[in-house]
Amino acid sequence: MSITASGYTKIIIRNLVLNMFIGVHDFEKLKKQNVVISIEASVPLNPNWKQDDIKGTVNYETIISAIQKIAENGHIHLIETFAEQISDHCLKMPLIHDVKICVEKPDIFSFIDSVAIEIFRTKPYSCEASSFSS
Repeated sequence: MSITASGYTKIIIRNLVLNMFIGVHDFEKLKKQNVVISIEASVPLNPNWKQDDIKGTVNYETIISAIQKIAENGHIHLIETFAEQISDHCLKMPLIHDVKICVEKPDIFSFIDSVAIEIFRTKPYSCEASSFSS
């Protein structure tokens, strides 16, 4: 009898700081500001990991590069929109099952540490992904 592990592994990117144009206020449209992004993405367990094999992994550098490109693509009004764009990219990656994204604006007001939003998105369920027997 063999026991097979099941579950997910989290890929975590913490506190990626980007300087970008974001916000609805006039002063935010004139000057870039720091935005802090943190991501947790769930991926299924992979037997290659026990053999220290990179096959079947999600490259976190690819995620970081995509976030940088989104940030450089022009002014974004809402941090919610930015988070959704990041989510859309991550969920297109075949191995990512779900993603939690936090986007913070630390420098928006001098009297608080930051404002932030957090979203959690799951890849849509596909009937093709499962097999049913009659």
